[in-house]
Amino acid sequence: MEAGVSASTVSRTFNTPHLINQKTKQRVLEVAKRMNYRPPRSRPAPSSPDGSPDSRTSPVIGFQFFSEWANDTLQGNAFYSHVLAGALAEASDLGIRLMLSTSQRHDPTAPLPSMVEDETVAGLLLVGVADKQITDRFTERVSNIVFVDHRDPSGRHDTVLSDNFGGAQAATEYLFSLGHRRIAFLTGEDQPDSFTERLNGFICAHFAAGIPVDPSLIVAKPFGDDDPTGVVQAMLSRPDRPTAILGANDDHAFTVMRVAHHMRLAIPGDISVIGFDDLQFSAKSIPPLTSMRVQTEILGRLGVRRLFAKIADSADPTRANLPSVSLVPVHLIERQSCRKI
Repeated sequence: MEAGVSASTVSRTFNTPHLINQKTKQRVLEVAKRMNYRPPRSRPAPSSPDGSPDSRTSPVIGFQFFSEWANDTLQGNAFYSHVLAGALAEASDLGIRLMLSTSQRHDPTAPLPSMVEDETVAGLLLVGVADKQITDRFTERVSNIVFVDHRDPSGRHDTVLSDNFGGAQAATEYLFSLGHRRIAFLTGEDQPDSFTERLNGFICAHFAAGIPVDPSLIVAKPFGDDDPTGVVQAMLSRPDRPTAILGANDDHAFTVMRVAHHMRLAIPGDISVIGFDDLQFSAKSIPPLTSMRVQTEILGRLGVRRLFAKIADSADPTRANLPSVSLVPVHLIERQSCRKI
């Protein structure tokens, strides 16, 4: 190779560039441009007579979404629909096909999707939270797995996550910078891994700043209670109520805002509120909600990219195939729901 690197390094430059150092990557790209080299994944995939990708040559991967309830459709989910959009865009860029399936996260009796039963897919994205006994059924049947927005409980598969810990730590530090010291955290008793990581980031920020954590300000809605109005109202009715509340996600923050409005508490005059995820509705709330933005489309893109590389690695016994954890940064989006005190 004119660039002085191996064929596998060339492949990784185009397929998994984050695994190649910048100097080597630049050298390979310069030689490729000079030689008019086009990597296989950038060439048009062979088509069937009707113009669609030829299933005999185009890889097929699965996007398995775990819904919270029966009517929680993937396309209608404010968070995971954007993860899907990113996955579809990356799959298109790579010239591979993507099949969709939805199952409930707590239903171990649900049949496996046909794409798994029929061994149609070369790999699978497991997207969202699900019980271990459910994810185990998928990992037992499919070798190439990437978990998205949920940690692999076995530690044997690649995982793509948002930086939940760092994001919550940054959100808490932002409230500290505004002068807040009594900050509450609203979560749920049946909280997913992402909420636990966000709570840990909230606590760590207190320790790093030398500010004691008041355990009574860590408030969880009861398991199975979709409406945490009661616990929020109790928290806001305290004579020593917090000056700011961090919601484990935007939905929790919206509940705080709704209850505060009902109690005639001004936001941010009486209570500052900050969310997590930055859903599309956050900018339209009254007042617009400050939130930590999760790069949902990047989660989907990176999940597909990691799965594509994993499938390629599994076909080559000389390549290492160790599990990895990829963290996608989150960013503070400052709006009008927080104030300096």
